[in-house]
Amino acid sequence: MCALLLGNVMAQDTGIEDRFLAGYVSAVLERDFGLPAVPVTVLDGQVRLHDRAFGRLERQQLTIALQALPGVRSVTFLEPPSPTAESAEAPILVLSPGRLFEPLLADPRWPHFFASWHYYVEDRDRTAGTEALAQVGAVGFGETLAFARHRGIGGLHWEAGLQAGVFAIFDLDRASKDLINADYTLGPYLAGRYHDTSLLLRLRHQSSHLGDEYVLRQQITGNGRVNLSYETVDVVCSHELAGGWRPYAGGSYLLAVDPAGLDPWTVHYGLEWRGTQPLGKGGGMRPVAAIDCKQRQENDWSLDASVRAGVVFEDAGRMSQRLAVLLEWYGGHSPNGQFYDDRVQFLGLGLHFFF
Repeated sequence: MCALLLGNVMAQDTGIEDRFLAGYVSAVLERDFGLPAVPVTVLDGQVRLHDRAFGRLERQQLTIALQALPGVRSVTFLEPPSPTAESAEAPILVLSPGRLFEPLLADPRWPHFFASWHYYVEDRDRTAGTEALAQVGAVGFGETLAFARHRGIGGLHWEAGLQAGVFAIFDLDRASKDLINADYTLGPYLAGRYHDTSLLLRLRHQSSHLGDEYVLRQQITGNGRVNLSYETVDVVCSHELAGGWRPYAGGSYLLAVDPAGLDPWTVHYGLEWRGTQPLGKGGGMRPVAAIDCKQRQENDWSLDASVRAGVVFEDAGRMSQRLAVLLEWYGGHSPNGQFYDDRVQFLGLGLHFFF
């Protein structure tokens, strides 16, 4: 009799503890991750969350952060509700945190904040009489901004937003660190995710400009400068695999081009690897490696390859904020707009910030 009463008391205490823990987990999700509407249930210290289109990396970060809380034994992500209930009740989230489509780590033209040092092993200049580059500073400013996100029928999530970026290179061998080239890109995008498969569709405008100091020192005339400007439609599909692998493939088509006559098609594909287990005490560092490949019709489908490898520093409580320290290699036609006809090869080291 005493044992039965004791068991009932313990069961009641466990229920109270689980309800308290569920509220605590919900508060942490809202405070640290900006996720105020994620349904949470707890049974005997086992936390169960409704999956809101979290990628594998985001699920890992959530698991690490929540398992650090006292009383949490495990974290499980549940399948979304039935299509009927979901489509009728799911709200459109505005400025929602996280990403449906993860950044392409090795893509030289993915909008984000970065600063890199490059040493040019090869630089075949397009403009006759200009000097080949040696040490170059490359910087970028940009981001992917998700304005609205919605969970559709059958667990398919989509979001709409804007991508914008500026990419510039500087001649570090000059005392004044001359600006050589600056590319500006801007456009809306749609992204979708179904479990571990994600798709990005975007419309981009890009314009390219030579730096004033570079123009003056090379005495480039109006005939020597290319007024490169275009709009393009890009599609990329990726799939996150076990073991941290993520292949992706897609392409793009030029809609409007200046100068006229450029062939419109580009094939785009690559492969990334992210360590499945963070390194170091507290799990704040993760090894990564990636290769990004493009083949353009304009360049007779020759290969332009970008390879990056290093470590990503992350905080489990901030899914969208990461700092990557990467060794870099690039070989192929220049990714810098004014010099798209040049063949270059460079090695480098870069700091890459994702917010």
